[in-house]
Amino acid sequence: AVTDPFAPYRDSAWDLPGLAAAARDLLQKTGVRPEDERVNALPDERTVRYYQTGGLVDRPLRYEGRTALYGFRHLLQVVAVKLLQAQGSSLAQVQRALAGTSTAALEEAVRTSLGAPASPARGPASRSLVAAEIAPGVTVLVDPAVVGDPGEVLSRLSDALSPLGGVR
Repeated sequence: AVTDPFAPYRDSAWDLPGLAAAARDLLQKTGVRPEDERVNALPDERTVRYYQTGGLVDRPLRYEGRTALYGFRHLLQVVAVKLLQAQGSSLAQVQRALAGTSTAALEEAVRTSLGAPASPARGPASRSLVAAEIAPGVTVLVDPAVVGDPGEVLSRLSDALSPLGGVR
């Protein structure tokens, strides 16, 4: 039986220190080291916060009081950023490379860096799409598995279309 290297992380939620610790743990398993000694191999809380501010990591899943909680996709994003940096990519290059990347694609990239076998091919998965009618007869579907914050995308779309008078 093939073990899932992501099993300890898949259904977890972390605060910022926990996310940084989980990313360090997973990165240490890859054995990847940056070519540039100015780049830290392992992220700390400040680095993760910087990545989030720069759009490299999605906004938190939710907040419990003042504590932001992050999930599996966030972990994959942090690890993917560090892996690409280790290959010599700048943060701007990383941002372009990861823009719109699905959770499944992030998982496969990190899985490869771990030397783990590819995940078994899965049949078509049922997806929960977020739908919003932006004009009569015009509905936009957003896939939360691909878009970190569907509400923000729909809000931006609404804002962009409002001067045209086409948004309800």
